[in-house]
Amino acid sequence: MKEVLDLRISFEPHNDGPKQFVINGVDNYNIATTGLPAYYPVQYYLRNDAGEVLGGLLGGILAIPLTAVMRVLLSRYVWKKRKAA
Repeated sequence: MKEVLDLRISFEPHNDGPKQFVINGVDNYNIATTGLPAYYPVQYYLRNDAGEVLGGLLGGILAIPLTAVMRVLLSRYVWKKRKAA
């Protein structure tokens, strides 16, 4: 018989310890799976004519063949500025 674990989900927006633990776990899994440790940050911004940032996409790309890049684009945040009412 399997042991039943008492699990919970916690919301901790300002606790970097668990955040880094999860990031390291994902990174280590990706390196073990692909055999490629290189990682390149990606930062795309949508700007208006005045240069004001209206939105953006942040994440990273693993060092893999270009044909597979879209499958492993790891977007962390997608944000779009809302128009003022």
